Amino acid sequence: MSDAVVQIERIRCIMQEEVPADEVVLRQGGIQIWPDCFQGTSLSDGTEAVVARVVPFGDSPEAVITLIEQDNPGVDDILGTVVIHESEAGAGLRTADITTPGSKYRLTYRVGRVQF
Repeated sequence: MSDAVVQIERIRCIMQEEVPADEVVLRQGGIQIWPDCFQGTSLSDGTEAVVARVVPFGDSPEAVITLIEQDNPGVDDILGTVVIHESEAGAGLRTADITTPGSKYRLTYRVGRVQF
């Protein structure tokens, strides 16, 4: 089991998918990791949300984070995924873009190691 973790600092909406705003959540392995409530966080062009979530890598050298736009009622839209590598540990603050033809988001994160 890896001692690496990713700390997701924030997510920024550069271009929203739906009008008036996207209702977004972050998932890892199909499990919602942000926000704490079931309902997504509303983001539109130029807005940002603090995530402040620490996610373990577990048994994998990669953490796969998926951005979902919730549609109630209806089927949720997958806006994309970002693969964060354990080898990024100690590299400081990093960003990754999550894009589809109709949306663009920027995830800010850092990778570290948990030591007891």
